[in-house]
Amino acid sequence: GNVHQIDRYKNNKLQFLFNTKDSIYLIDRNGNHVKPFPIGSKQHMSVPLALFDYDNTRNYRILVPIGNTLKMYNCKGEIISGWEFINTDTDIQRTPEHYQFFNKDYIIISEKNGQMHLLNRKGQSRIEIPEKIMLSKNPINLLQGNSIHESLLITQTQTGEIIKIQFNTGKIDTLNINKSKHNDYYITNNQHTLVLKNKTLSFSSNDDQFEYNFNTKQLSQPIIFTHNQYSLIGVREKSENLIYLLNLQGELYNQPFFGTTEFNIGSLKNDNTLNLIVGSREGLIYNYQIN
Repeated sequence: GNVHQIDRYKNNKLQFLFNTKDSIYLIDRNGNHVKPFPIGSKQHMSVPLALFDYDNTRNYRILVPIGNTLKMYNCKGEIISGWEFINTDTDIQRTPEHYQFFNKDYIIISEKNGQMHLLNRKGQSRIEIPEKIMLSKNPINLLQGNSIHESLLITQTQTGEIIKIQFNTGKIDTLNINKSKHNDYYITNNQHTLVLKNKTLSFSSNDDQFEYNFNTKQLSQPIIFTHNQYSLIGVREKSENLIYLLNLQGELYNQPFFGTTEFNIGSLKNDNTLNLIVGSREGLIYNYQIN
């Protein structure tokens, strides 16, 4: 799964948190395990874990889907007893997502049968979604309005329809947007829109707009990383195992970086230096410095 950075000891020294199919790992920047991690699982973890820091106090919560069950840990590797949403009817098909706005938390759990749950931080239901939604691999996007009633979730179905979910009612409507294919990406929020269709990445915001053409259709989900008001868009070309970084004007940063897994970008020392962390099929973790 994705590699998350956390400050386990609240001393501005960061560690890497991630999971494989059978274990949760927390590794310091020297490559050493942080005890009691790794934490093993007798059942395969079906999707990557989710990391939440509800109030930006570094009191982390780690939500781990295992088939149709959910386990909530703290960063000490202890089970959180107050989490109430333990089981679903079918397997959880994607990493849980968290949004916080208007002083409320929304944790999104999506099942294989199309059932979606919107929960608070205790795992209690906030909104009932009456219809089942067969989601694509696209992320679920938040469009925040001036109130909860004006706010929407935007996502894509497996048939390519772009739909919106109303926060106040859970009602689902289809947006009048050109139909995408199941392997396209449509990512939007209040700041920007990213569309990856065939070989073309399109980006638009209030300030910038560009298109970038790759050499292949075998591309990963585009991700925007922001640090100190500087942003980069990352895409992995799967056929060549190369990670491309572009700025918001569509200019390629340096040469592509090698890596065969999902990747992440962040500052290991909380300074102006960024690092790209990615793995390989051989079990190696690469740490590239980005100036």
